[in-house]
Amino acid sequence: MTSQRLLRFAVLAGTACAAMALAMPAASAVDLAPGVWCDGAECVNDNDEAYVVYGTLTCVVMHTEPWTDMTKPAPLPTQSIEYQRWSIVLAPHGTGTARTSGCFGGVDIDWDISGAYPQSRPPTGSAG
Repeated sequence: MTSQRLLRFAVLAGTACAAMALAMPAASAVDLAPGVWCDGAECVNDNDEAYVVYGTLTCVVMHTEPWTDMTKPAPLPTQSIEYQRWSIVLAPHGTGTARTSGCFGGVDIDWDISGAYPQSRPPTGSAG
């Protein structure tokens, strides 16, 4: 019975890895702000000030309940989808790679670049 659970977990993990590879965005230039663009994960800042490029990772996170009753089979892990934000700072007239780290506690299956703003003027969050 234990080997079936391990096999099921391995299949779930393999599926998540395959989905991550298929979900990688195709390389195409995206203009984020005047003088700031990304081609795939490689970003360029042609401005005289630093810019923050930001986005979201979509993660599959496995959760395992504590196994306290040894007379019963171990609980199967469950998975959930979580969204984690990321950002990088591009130096003036600099370049950088977006999405520098993976999901915390999971496997990333998708990611996006949402936008960019000057580091000296962070967004206020107001819809204006």
